[in-house]
Amino acid sequence: MRCKKENIKVVIFMATFNGEKYIKDQIRSILNQSFKNWDLFISDDLSSDNTVAIIKRFQQKDSRIKKVISNNDKHGSFCNFYNVMRYVNNNYNKVYDYYFYCDQDDIWESGKIEVEIKTLENNKKIWGKLPLLCYSDLNLVDREGKKSLGLLSSYTHIKLENPYNIFFSPRYIWGTTMAHNKELWELLRLDIQIPNSISHDNYIGKYAATFGKIIFIDKALVNYRRHGDNVSGIPPKYNFISALKRILTQWKSILNNHAGNYWATIFFINTLEKKNSLICELSNCLMKNGLYAWKFVHKYNISISDNLFNKVAFKFILYTGLYKNCSIFKNNIKKW
Repeated sequence: MRCKKENIKVVIFMATFNGEKYIKDQIRSILNQSFKNWDLFISDDLSSDNTVAIIKRFQQKDSRIKKVISNNDKHGSFCNFYNVMRYVNNNYNKVYDYYFYCDQDDIWESGKIEVEIKTLENNKKIWGKLPLLCYSDLNLVDREGKKSLGLLSSYTHIKLENPYNIFFSPRYIWGTTMAHNKELWELLRLDIQIPNSISHDNYIGKYAATFGKIIFIDKALVNYRRHGDNVSGIPPKYNFISALKRILTQWKSILNNHAGNYWATIFFINTLEKKNSLICELSNCLMKNGLYAWKFVHKYNISISDNLFNKVAFKFILYTGLYKNCSIFKNNIKKW
């Protein structure tokens, strides 16, 4: 029988690096959550400013900030997340019901955790013990965290109507907005080395797309601060003219983007302990291309853009396998 709401336990992961300018606002927004039964674990990537000192002052006042891991060398932003995830997996396994992730420079809406728990609980009634992940829209704000610059969804398409699109584009799920259940957590391969070029949100999202369900919350639950030092950039929307111009002037960059995205999916496939028919077809799509890619795209209705030129470029690059000539793909295939 499901535990009562007051007994639901949440874990929050935070990765930090030289975040002294903004981290107070992020931690305060967590402390101000309407849902109170959470633990916060932080991994700091050898900050040279006062980030760790600021966190420890908060920690002295609130025991829910359980651990601050101070790394001896730099991991990189995404490996920093994997570092704190492994710590919890090794020391607090099976303690938590739901898992959340936050950046050091954003501001959560006070009801974020509560809304996402409710979303996951409601979907559990439908899907049972299936792995579940939910994520929301973001409100873009200025570096002061005050002036709204509009919703992220008004700048780029983030609603994942087709979960399998995530295998071909990382634009959809933003880690600071996502939450998932224990069933998804238990699938994740954290016992292996995951390269820093693979974002934790996209990696986790692929597990959810393969074995579970992904739910989009059409509401901004995070204020996403834009200040020039963000790890994640905003993929722009393109009209007919801008898309054509981009293809003509940035072809090499486009190829490299595809190469990086497809290699990340190949890495995900190769690390799976069990593979279903979808994964076998996906592997053939990305490694054999041609007819295998055409069949996969049509069978699973893959579409990562509404723009005609982007659609043509996507299919041309995928069907021909041109991305395999990019060093980012060739070198990583050899290394990993």
